Amino acid sequence: MGNRAVINMVDSDVAIYLHWNGGRDTVEPVLEVAKEYGLAGDNAGMNDLYKMFHNMLADDMAETAYVGTIPEYNGSAKGDNGVYIIDKSFNIIDRLDFENKKEQQVYPFKEIYEWARKENDKHFKRSKEHINLINELKTALLLLDGQAPNKWSKQGKKQVLGSVVLACNQYMQES
Repeated sequence: MGNRAVINMVDSDVAIYLHWNGGRDTVEPVLEVAKEYGLAGDNAGMNDLYKMFHNMLADDMAETAYVGTIPEYNGSAKGDNGVYIIDKSFNIIDRLDFENKKEQQVYPFKEIYEWARKENDKHFKRSKEHINLINELKTALLLLDGQAPNKWSKQGKKQVLGSVVLACNQYMQES
């Protein structure tokens, strides 16, 4: 059984080619981590997914994960692990050109999941913290009686400013 695979996202022009580690036993745990990081379901998210694989698979000897356009990798994984079609939430929804009919089961899910986190938390954890900060700020804004910003009282503006400063200070301490 070969190791090559291609990952395509619906409505995206970006494709990821994996020369090694293209089995479902590797791809699914990495997709799970991508979900936890809150990667965008678009071309930028696919580029981030590529970076995750790159962080895991690149070494001094050779690069084994590549990113490009779908036509560049058309047919590249036929007969190996084929083409994974994923939705915008990083779930596998289809598989093309997978002729083996038997999934590779070499690597335990937990082992690959932990490897993906170990190699990528330092690069993507901050993105999740940014999302948390934005949510904190949205909550602070919603607390102002649902009024438009130009209708806020001085006290209301002070409350929002205080919440923003508090959230930013907390974020900076966690970084």
